[in-house]
Amino acid sequence: MRHILKILNTNWIHLFGFLIAAYLGGIFFKLIGVESEQNWSEVFFDNILLIPFSILIYGIPILIGFYLIIIILDFLIFYFTGINTTKVVLIEWILIVTPFLYWAFKYEFWIWLPLSLSLLITQVLRVKWINRFREIKPKVAL
Repeated sequence: MRHILKILNTNWIHLFGFLIAAYLGGIFFKLIGVESEQNWSEVFFDNILLIPFSILIYGIPILIGFYLIIIILDFLIFYFTGINTTKVVLIEWILIVTPFLYWAFKYEFWIWLPLSLSLLITQVLRVKWINRFREIKPKVAL
């Protein structure tokens, strides 16, 4: 059980990844002309403060739901199965980003695209950490 708690603690990296992805996404969107209301100084400097503030104010309900889902999936999959860690994080990524990708294209809310890519990158980074903590013995056969 202790290794499960260590695995759950690796989820902090997602918030860090979301901050970086939102900042880089803003720069990329300015370069290609999407969401171009901001000038370059706002994109580079104001967003350093605005992005964390926006995530804190507007993103809390989404982050709470996200972390609940990923913690539940991590617990269930890593505690009860012996599935390969890489497969687990990719399955989690697909399950979590599917509705956000749908919303990105339906509502043209493009920030979901870099955030989805960020989740994939941070999930892959977690594989190395998770494998250090993980006991590969399945608790329940699939």
